[in-house]
Amino acid sequence: MKDKIAIILAGIFLIGNSLVAQNYHGDRSNRARNDHAGNQIRVTYWNHGMMGSIKGDNSIIYGGEWPINMGYTQMGNASSYVTSEIQVLESVDPMTGDSTFTYLTPVVFCQGWDPAMFSHDDLGNFLGFEPLPGYHNPDNPDVFHNSAMSDKPITWPAFWPDKLDDELDPGWRGKWNGYFGKGVFNADQESYHVLDDYPFKKKIHGLSLPHPISSDPSRGGLGLKQSIRGLQWANPSAEDCIFWIYDIKNIGELKLTKTILG
Repeated sequence: MKDKIAIILAGIFLIGNSLVAQNYHGDRSNRARNDHAGNQIRVTYWNHGMMGSIKGDNSIIYGGEWPINMGYTQMGNASSYVTSEIQVLESVDPMTGDSTFTYLTPVVFCQGWDPAMFSHDDLGNFLGFEPLPGYHNPDNPDVFHNSAMSDKPITWPAFWPDKLDDELDPGWRGKWNGYFGKGVFNADQESYHVLDDYPFKKKIHGLSLPHPISSDPSRGGLGLKQSIRGLQWANPSAEDCIFWIYDIKNIGELKLTKTILG
């Protein structure tokens, strides 16, 4: 038996000046979860960017169990975040009309192990990344295993929103949205979900962030969208590994030249 566990993260940044707006956005109502158990590692993950256990959650949660079925927890919880430096209007001189700017580095989180520790608005809404609609089957009766996975077609959506521009097969209906291609099952188990930072309507040091998309004043955040995949192979050379691929794209108008994924 191998004596180590590996969780491998790959980040792909596509930071530009895209003017592409979305007619849908991330929201807590789209949250779903499932278990990765494609080899010797079993871990519960949520489609809002978190893996592992939640403080106070009494349901069946796997916090990075390895070896599988042994009950040994190797990880508590992990969730991603993105931070970027942006220029923000600080004040305007009432006499001269001159503007003063400052630089802020907001950090947008995926809600983690203790929800009470993360930023919320006055109504209790989480201020951070939330999943987009259309990337899992909300009618699947198994609510604990509902986030889309390659080996569970019942978790797939009716069509994939990010594949609607395929002229020959819009939406890839009935096909797996695979990292290696349409309907390709290269990994023994692959998960896929998409989220954005629309709900991040938070002031930093008392200052409001600029709207990432000027035509959508209701949108908060930096204008970021995350596509997250988990992949597991049962092959002995990778049976103690789970690979997480994060594709972060700037879908807004802000120029994010200094950006970090963590």
